[in-house]
Amino acid sequence: MNKLKKFLSNNLIIIGLIALVIVGLTAFLIYPNYRQIIAISREIYDQKINLEKNYQRSQEIKELYKNLATIKNGQKNIDGSFVFEGQELEFITALESLAKNNGLRQDINLGTPTPNHQFQKLTIHLEIGGDFVPIAKYLSELEKLNYYISINKINIKPVTATADDPGAIQASLDGEIYWQPIK
Repeated sequence: MNKLKKFLSNNLIIIGLIALVIVGLTAFLIYPNYRQIIAISREIYDQKINLEKNYQRSQEIKELYKNLATIKNGQKNIDGSFVFEGQELEFITALESLAKNNGLRQDINLGTPTPNHQFQKLTIHLEIGGDFVPIAKYLSELEKLNYYISINKINIKPVTATADDPGAIQASLDGEIYWQPIK
């Protein structure tokens, strides 16, 4: 019995020492490494979030560059819609050409520029005489001109018919064009 007690007590001591070593290893080696693993895991997660934010920002910047290129191209189209200072004669010539091509009589009156932010508005008054179909064609071609013309008022009325012009119509247009002074 003594031997059995001694054997059990020796084994118990050995088992206790082994358990103590395991607990010591866990406490001094594994637990600090576990904390480092958790800290590294958090850092990796934070870096992943930052990378996703940076990727999102880069996508937004790419989209902004695309939009900027679109705006620049659109600005070229818009710039072509202005009547620039010193080029008023080209605009008037284009209107006279439309009237001549459609066999119409035309009077053009340009007002004085009214200041705006980057450009100025210039009032325009057109008196057009002729038959209805050519006037309608003139209006359609006027809309297709490279210049932006904002028509505020159109008045179409018949005029006294003559033997030479039985279907005569008088059209009066009031509007604005955009005029840009040279800087």
